[in-house]
Amino acid sequence: MFRCFKYNSYRILLNERLAYLRKTQKVSVTSLASSCRITRTYLSQVLNSKKHLHEDQLYRVCTELQLTKKEIDYAFVLREWEVTTVPRRKKILREKKRQMSQKEEEFKDIPISISDRYFSDPDCVVVHGLLQIKRFADHPHLIREALSLSHDRWKYIVEVLENLGAICRKNKTITVVIPPLTPPQNSPKEQCYHIAARMRVAMAKLRQTNIDDFMYNWWFAAGPDTGARLQVEILKIIREIHEEAQSEEKNGLYQLSLDLFQC
Repeated sequence: MFRCFKYNSYRILLNERLAYLRKTQKVSVTSLASSCRITRTYLSQVLNSKKHLHEDQLYRVCTELQLTKKEIDYAFVLREWEVTTVPRRKKILREKKRQMSQKEEEFKDIPISISDRYFSDPDCVVVHGLLQIKRFADHPHLIREALSLSHDRWKYIVEVLENLGAICRKNKTITVVIPPLTPPQNSPKEQCYHIAARMRVAMAKLRQTNIDDFMYNWWFAAGPDTGARLQVEILKIIREIHEEAQSEEKNGLYQLSLDLFQC
């Protein structure tokens, strides 16, 4: 994982970020310079700490290097600190960058268990479940394409599942070692998982361009027997879906979200 806030020079930060993206996304100095409307020679001099970028150039480069808003703000503070010749202002900027760096690095150092990462990320659970289907296990790229996952996102999910001991990779295929996990009932992990899962559904609906997809929300009053019967019927449907998913047929990939609770 790239850690922006450990750097004390915006030019070194940019150089290291470019090196990181060169490995993961094949970004080069030439392509970066072209996208940012800067000559390759000048950008190379900047990355080698021989020249400075003006603010608009820095913003373009940071954006092309996919830095977050906080990371861009930090890069701008580093630049101001490096170029200023006013001692008092340099001192103020030094303290500002120290506070920004300390705050972000301390937050990133908070230990998070692998199971926390798994249950707080619905995509990990979804990918884990889909990998039980032979077609997806033999061709994992189909999952990545269906869920529109970036290279970095896919790599992160696979690493979480591997570190959890849930999967094993061999060549281009993936084998599920243990089935999808269930968080302890009524635990913080279970609450976190359900909240994150609902957020994933909401984000998927926001990205959706076809508003004709089936979506239904229904409130009803019924006795406990009806609620129990509904649960049984839902489980039957899920069992049928599971059996069909095991076939070799190239069926479509759907997401089914069910919330059945007593208000």
